[in-house]
Amino acid sequence: DIAAVMDLLLSEAVEAMSLKGVAIDLEEIRAKIMETLEKTSSNRASMLQDMEAGRRTEIDNISGQVLAAGEVHGIDFPCTRVVTLLVKGLERGFSGSVI
Repeated sequence: DIAAVMDLLLSEAVEAMSLKGVAIDLEEIRAKIMETLEKTSSNRASMLQDMEAGRRTEIDNISGQVLAAGEVHGIDFPCTRVVTLLVKGLERGFSGSVI
């Protein structure tokens, strides 16, 4: 389910940050994210708005940092990689062309 994917993405991001020397408490950041999601549940995600308008999303800026940290250290972040590819595929589908 989506919550499981979010947990995998978050775990990979926290691991990537630790590779860069930044310590983040997984449970603390998860709680903050859940609080933000509850407060903004009626909002339309900016990535969805970008896709609907035929614009590139910020997926490379967000996930790219995680993937780059993994590459430097020889670590694969499979969930982040797959979600990034899915979003890029959706970008192409929404715009009708290759972005």
